[in-house]
Amino acid sequence: MLLQSHAGYIQLLPALPDVWPTGSVNGLKARGNFEITCKWADGKIEEATIRSFAGQPCCILTDQPMTVLKGGKKIGKSEPLKLNGKIYYQVSFPTKINEVFKLTRGICF
Repeated sequence: MLLQSHAGYIQLLPALPDVWPTGSVNGLKARGNFEITCKWADGKIEEATIRSFAGQPCCILTDQPMTVLKGGKKIGKSEPLKLNGKIYYQVSFPTKINEVFKLTRGICF
């Protein structure tokens, strides 16, 4: 419901129930040894924090555009991707052990 990690990417809120339009979760674990904290409103991600415990590359898939920040500086933005007939947004970035990244809703320039 809240996180799916397979096929080389981490998908945030892949099957959020309609009865949880607003909420947050801390400490979800994803493949690649990532820890995810996520906050959402109106069924859409507001922000997420990703901590890398293994220094593996990270690929995030969402249903809306996102920007990736590290230390308050933009390091990437999501790009549209058609998957199974639906448009998603994907962003990939390298990580180092114990680095923390923030995903924010929308595309910041």
